[in-house]
Amino acid sequence: MMGRVQRMNAPAVQTAPTPLEVAIRHVGVRETSRNQGPEIALFWNDTSYPAGDENREPWCAAFVCFCLAEAVRQGWRPRVKALPREAAVRYFLDWCRGRYGVEVWENDGKRPPQAGDIAVFLLRLSHIGFVESISGRTLTTIEGNTDAGGGREGDGVHRRQRALSFPGWFVRFLSFA
Repeated sequence: MMGRVQRMNAPAVQTAPTPLEVAIRHVGVRETSRNQGPEIALFWNDTSYPAGDENREPWCAAFVCFCLAEAVRQGWRPRVKALPREAAVRYFLDWCRGRYGVEVWENDGKRPPQAGDIAVFLLRLSHIGFVESISGRTLTTIEGNTDAGGGREGDGVHRRQRALSFPGWFVRFLSFA
């Protein structure tokens, strides 16, 4: 008599969260006063300017730095040897340019972004956030220090709809699978 082989369900493999997944978990975080709050203070710790919270500085780039660093702390493996710690959008973009493991391209309509890319809104806005999805000519983003009107001096972490035609750049951190 042949024995029956009982198949056991393999345990679910836990994968490290991506920076976008970290960002999504923070949708709904709100300031308790202008550019301050307990969670927002944590975002500044992953920048070269941890006093940004005390000085009530805009914190959109600090949020992106935090999401990148938190994903690494939880096991995400980018191909860069170090992460940006730039609290200003323009310097964040400068840090990324020419860096191994990071792709940067101008938003000229020739190369579409993907979920997880970072949208850098420069020239008029000086703001930054994660691309969550693309539908036609519209981006859905997760952004820190924004509001329902899409300003860069907002009140929390929000999901935003933005025209894909914005002036600026995209940044992609390559990772090891």
